[in-house]
Amino acid sequence: EEGEVLDLLSELVERSLVVAGAGDEGALRYRMLELIRQYAREKLEESEQSESLRSRHARYYLALAEREDAQDADPGVRRSRPVEWLRQMEAELANLRAALDWSLDEDAEHPEGFTEPEGGRVELGLRLATALFWFWHTRDYQTEGRSYLERALSKSSSTTAARLRARALDGAGGIAGFQGDIGAAKALLEEGLDLYRQLGDEEGIASALTDLGMIAVGGQRDDIPLSAVMEELGELKPSLKSRHTLAWLHLVEGGIAVGQGDLEHSVALCERSLELFREIRDARGILSCLLHLGMLALVGGDHEGAVPMLRESLRLAWDLDYTVVIQCSLYSLARVAASQEQPVLATRLWGP
Repeated sequence: EEGEVLDLLSELVERSLVVAGAGDEGALRYRMLELIRQYAREKLEESEQSESLRSRHARYYLALAEREDAQDADPGVRRSRPVEWLRQMEAELANLRAALDWSLDEDAEHPEGFTEPEGGRVELGLRLATALFWFWHTRDYQTEGRSYLERALSKSSSTTAARLRARALDGAGGIAGFQGDIGAAKALLEEGLDLYRQLGDEEGIASALTDLGMIAVGGQRDDIPLSAVMEELGELKPSLKSRHTLAWLHLVEGGIAVGQGDLEHSVALCERSLELFREIRDARGILSCLLHLGMLALVGGDHEGAVPMLRESLRLAWDLDYTVVIQCSLYSLARVAASQEQPVLATRLWGP
């Protein structure tokens, strides 16, 4: 059957109905010419197989997006993904959008005999939008990703798995916080925390509390009881198994130390966090620590000491195509160059 499909594709290419081209990593990809694609779609819509094929398509891309989730035992969604996965999601973005739009279009009519995907279409969309959190966040699709997450959350029913919904709320809250919408982030994260409490999931509770602590420190929010959050985290900390959560908790504690004027203690906490993130190979965590340590060095006047960390963050962010961190690293390195009276280098790094 696979051979027959390849033979058919080759024949379509020879007739100029399908275009073949090299994709990422040299893999061969096929696409239809736009007029042919539109005609084929019209014929598909006229057939009784449209919904069945769309369902198969969506489930295929859900499995592709969740491939890395299968290796992730942490309760949250923020563990980084391999650069190969990111590139594959970028190459498949049109297919991912089509799968998400179909799964969240609950008003669509189903032909007779059509069977809903397991868990329902909306739950499939919620799983897909959640699995793509790292892609949304690193590839500058934050607004689109948050929109899909919030759309799926608003459409999901009370029977949706609580842990799935909690992870989706964590993702939407994380993006909202990154965008500076701290009020929305707080509401989303607190709703996720409530679900983890209902589940009695201490690892999930600790993850959600850590996220709340992060936006309380970063957003300078007085309406988040930071002392109570940190007290509960202190009680949970000895039994936590997730090194990912522990590493982020150290960063939150480091942020609190900065606010108290204790730069030395903050550096020690960030270094411990960096050690944990390196152990679990979490690129996003490593980047956060390197930037924190670089900034702390700059604040402390140690411009030379900041350079190795900022250069490493720039290299890693470049590999991941993580544009926000690339910009932060370049700006900080330009500050170092300017402080050392190297205006030409500073201008090359950041611009006039």
